[in-house]
Amino acid sequence: MFTKKISIILPVYNSEKTLSRVINSIINQTYKNYELIIINDGSTDNSDQICKKYSEKYSQIKYIKINNTGVSSARNLGMKSATGNYIMFVDSDDEYYKDTLETVEKYMDNENELIIFGYDRIHTNKNKTKLMNTNVTYLKNGKDKHIFIEKMEGKYLFNQIWNKVYKHEILKKYNIFFDENINSGEDYRFNLKNIEIIDNAIYIDKILYKYYSSEEGLSLKSRPDKIYIKLENLKKQRELYDKFGYPTDYIEKNYVYTCLSGITAIIDTENPREIKKNLERYILNKEIEKNLKNIQKKVGDLKIKISISILLVKNITILKLIANILIILRKIYRKIKLG
Repeated sequence: MFTKKISIILPVYNSEKTLSRVINSIINQTYKNYELIIINDGSTDNSDQICKKYSEKYSQIKYIKINNTGVSSARNLGMKSATGNYIMFVDSDDEYYKDTLETVEKYMDNENELIIFGYDRIHTNKNKTKLMNTNVTYLKNGKDKHIFIEKMEGKYLFNQIWNKVYKHEILKKYNIFFDENINSGEDYRFNLKNIEIIDNAIYIDKILYKYYSSEEGLSLKSRPDKIYIKLENLKKQRELYDKFGYPTDYIEKNYVYTCLSGITAIIDTENPREIKKNLERYILNKEIEKNLKNIQKKVGDLKIKISISILLVKNITILKLIANILIILRKIYRKIKLG
């Protein structure tokens, strides 16, 4: 009955408050042919004792304790230790539904090289839940990968790794691992490398994961440097699109929206010196300026053209004012769109 083995990788860092919840959600799965690989990434709280307790009681749990080297390194070690036919990831403050593994197993065949599913986004500070899903979608024979990517991204289903099932043999064959040199956007790059290789994927219209979120803003909030990481990720995505000859309009719009979100992140601090320094860094970035001007020449969308004109402003005071207006608009958007 349980013919396909699933390796679940759980990186842990100071997660004592939620660790039992996530482990129990895996132990209680209706599908039993799995191994849970826990990588304790140098926790200094009670996580080690909790992991030991579970690993001593359950033979399906493999526990590895390492010095703190970051989540990407921990996940890479978990992948190298995995013996399953398929790889899944889970975060230490989230959890699976009881039938998650049983449900995805039904779609594990020679054709589907990647399985994606929906999730509940649970806002812990607002006590609200938002369903993140879409209708059943396929990638077939490598045709029009950009359409599949863009639909998944548009529904907030692409960037994550914990709502996906990966074929282990593909990850091994093509040496697909997490980039340990970056500490943000690494999941996205992992997914981009994987989808470049595969030809067949499926999104199944099932909610199978509970993602607990306490974020107030968009992904760039409180991380002024994240704009450059995100723009680098878009550069990688464009390289993929260029390789397959896909149109890049979607990426160019994202480039503009990332810059808009980036300037709001820059002012999200009470330190005026930091704001001034980071805005100056943005204004003086010749690559961003060049790319924005190139996009402005190409696009016909008036909204994008106006946005680029705003982003090309060289006055710090005016940029701060614009960023504050965008923050207000962002809050309204999140309330309507994300709940």
